[in-house]
Amino acid sequence: MESTDINEIVYFLYSNHHVKIGKVTAKDQDIKSRDNEDAVVSRLKSCQTGNPDKIYLLGYMFGSESHWHKHFEEHRGNGEWFGFYDNVKHAISKLPLYVSQAYLIDSMVELGNFQKRIQEYENNKAKFNDYLWEKDRVFDSYENKEEDLEFARKHCFEIGWFLSEMFSAGHMHFAEKRKTRIKDWFGDIIEVGDNYFSANSSVSAEGISVKNAVLLFKNAKKYLELKEMVNG
Repeated sequence: MESTDINEIVYFLYSNHHVKIGKVTAKDQDIKSRDNEDAVVSRLKSCQTGNPDKIYLLGYMFGSESHWHKHFEEHRGNGEWFGFYDNVKHAISKLPLYVSQAYLIDSMVELGNFQKRIQEYENNKAKFNDYLWEKDRVFDSYENKEEDLEFARKHCFEIGWFLSEMFSAGHMHFAEKRKTRIKDWFGDIIEVGDNYFSANSSVSAEGISVKNAVLLFKNAKKYLELKEMVNG
């Protein structure tokens, strides 16, 4: 068990199938304070400089950087970067990470300026069934399962944050394989062995099929137009 140190903030960044575990000095004893947030986001921006791959902030918390470096030592790549293997994903998904609100807003701008629509999504979940009847008519160009899967793997965190904000479901993550057959939130079947986007780490968790996740992410503008039509 890690001993909590409120003088040190440990942050977790993701990029290209690796996670960076670093630290900044805490500015305040409240993890959610603006000063702490600014320190972490500033470090994110400095890490992004000169890096050709997009870097995403998974979150941050009070703790010991050295503890987590030792914990994942067998997966260490270069410096503070570690391979994002299944056991690493699982461990990090269980941590009480805080995510900067400023970062989330910036991410939403990058993904198409959806931030202004978030409240609308939350208030209209019951009307998604109407959208289901229309989606195949409007979105008819995504039939290549392997192409969708490759895209989902490459953009798993971008899609995950997008779905999280759209459905207010906590952090949606790319799950490796289904162990049981279920229907996703749009009524499509996720077969045993399929990859999908899960609402949490439980094998029984609900989620969204790769096809529907990619479809929504790639066609967000069309989705918004259709949703407005459905909601009248």
